[in-house]
Amino acid sequence: MKKPIIGIIPGYNYQNSTTTVPKDYLDAVDAASGLPVIISNLTSPEYHNEVADLCNGILITGSLSDVDPQKYNQQPIPQCGEVNPLREEVDWILLDIIFRKKIPLFGICHGHQEINVYLGGTLYQDIETQVPNAVKHRQSPPFYYPVHKITIEQNKLLHKITGKRTLNVNSRHHQGINKLAKGLVPLALSDDKLVEAFILDSKKHFVLGIQWHPENMYKNDKASLHLFQYFTTLCKNKKNH
Repeated sequence: MKKPIIGIIPGYNYQNSTTTVPKDYLDAVDAASGLPVIISNLTSPEYHNEVADLCNGILITGSLSDVDPQKYNQQPIPQCGEVNPLREEVDWILLDIIFRKKIPLFGICHGHQEINVYLGGTLYQDIETQVPNAVKHRQSPPFYYPVHKITIEQNKLLHKITGKRTLNVNSRHHQGINKLAKGLVPLALSDDKLVEAFILDSKKHFVLGIQWHPENMYKNDKASLHLFQYFTTLCKNKKNH
């Protein structure tokens, strides 16, 4: 049987007009027996509609940019970072298509946050200044080692995938989920109660969000690899949308 095609939504670098995807995402999908394919930054809904039909699943990557606070009806605070209008335009076009066609979706870090905002949730614009007693969520490289613990909800999907009630994870973000969107179910929390993982409450559409970066850890961390393996296996077994 052919490998499942996993479309990867890239970033965009305005300084040199390049489409960017860190190699670890490609390697992690490949290690999980998926076929990683980078989706273009074109802003044509027709293009993305056709490309989405070729994909068995779609992965939204992390980003150096922040989600535009105006998307959740807030004005940016001084600690909010730069936004990336082209990246967000492409992501929102694809999210419309993904949710309409019910394509399996895996969001990592920025992708995790975008899914929440797309569905009506909000973010902390800066964890350090807005979350009391926040744990360390922004580490320096290398990114393959963990910096904080998360607690996993018992008998829910993440517990079943990893077989663990706690995980030590890496962390590369300064924003996080404040209000969780309706329809999303938390799967794991950090010690400062930020949502580190969620799933869409739906039997017809698989949507998983992860706040940390398993693509940086999968080579030495079985739980991280199992996340990608679960997603690619689900995409492989799903009927055409």
